[in-house]
Amino acid sequence: MSVEGMVLHREKLVARPLAAIMALCTVGFVAASIAYLLGWRAGETSALLRYLTYVITPLFPFVGLTLAVVRTVVTTKEVRVDQGLWGPRIPIRAIRVCSVWAGPPVPKGAHVLMPTGTKAVLLEWEVQGKTQRALIGSNDPAALVQSIERARGAGTESEASETGDVGREGRDVLDQADADERRRDHQV
Repeated sequence: MSVEGMVLHREKLVARPLAAIMALCTVGFVAASIAYLLGWRAGETSALLRYLTYVITPLFPFVGLTLAVVRTVVTTKEVRVDQGLWGPRIPIRAIRVCSVWAGPPVPKGAHVLMPTGTKAVLLEWEVQGKTQRALIGSNDPAALVQSIERARGAGTESEASETGDVGREGRDVLDQADADERRRDHQV
């Protein structure tokens, strides 16, 4: 996952139960497909059911491999969220609302990027005059919101100065992000 700017927060949310269910379904449907190909219950099962089994079988590993993991990276320039192969790149400057999601209902038109659980962050941003929303799953939504807010504070100051001088508050935010990243590196 390539990102722009200095990394302030990195998180990976894995829905292990979803991945396990998809793995079990894959094994079951592969076994049924092989049995149908070898003639098992040929007279008793409709051709449509057999063909449907062949078509659905690849769907389970696809869902298990692509939708069971959400990766979120917050940098000084963007928030990048990937659920499997897809996800938005949200410029920090475009973010209008960033808050811990309090639960149902899901906001109308929101991209739901959370494979499991109810802990999430609600982001609203504007692209070409159109407001977009996303619910981003997180193990620690408060820390994710704090990182995004830190990036919003550092981003506006760093963009205001082309010389690289981000001001005292911006330097404090960036120094804190460096310290957090070093601490995570030593823990791993």
